[in-house]
Amino acid sequence: EMMAAYQLEQDEKLRQREAEEQEAERLKREIQKKLLDQQERTLYRQAEIDEIRARRAMEDAERKHRAKQLAEAQKKKHDMEVLDAARRQQQQEKEEKQRLEMQRRQEEYENAMRQARSMAEREMIEAEHEKMKNNELITKLQEQIEENASQKISRVKEKYREGASIKQKQIMEKEKLEAIREKMVKDIRDQGVDEKYFGE
Repeated sequence: EMMAAYQLEQDEKLRQREAEEQEAERLKREIQKKLLDQQERTLYRQAEIDEIRARRAMEDAERKHRAKQLAEAQKKKHDMEVLDAARRQQQQEKEEKQRLEMQRRQEEYENAMRQARSMAEREMIEAEHEKMKNNELITKLQEQIEENASQKISRVKEKYREGASIKQKQIMEKEKLEAIREKMVKDIRDQGVDEKYFGE
């Protein structure tokens, strides 16, 4: 009986060990299956991820390409605007330079005209003043000549009132007066007085 009990115990242990081994094998297969399933799912998801990444990469490339084209178009537009602005600025500067040059020439012309008018007025005033001085000089000389002549004639008439000698004296005195007059006219001419005033 002890042997039978021992054998039963050993059989039971063997059966339990086999059952445990079977369970372990089943668990192992189950784990392997789960791992395979998970791996398949991982591979499927990886394929999806790769597809998504590829699609995203393509979209990103297209987006970058469009962005590049847009940037190039914007740069071209900006360059054209800058060039156009530079041309307008250059034209404005050219027009302003021309305007300033015309203004400068106009001012120079007006200044020259003012100076010419001022000089003409000054010369006219000086000429008028010189004419007045000459007229005054001529008048004084004529008055002096006439006064001297009158005095001499009066003296001659008083001294030689009678006789033939009076007439002769008058003729001589007249000649002297004429000589004096000619001398004074010569002096006036030498002083630069215009000869048109001699008749006066």
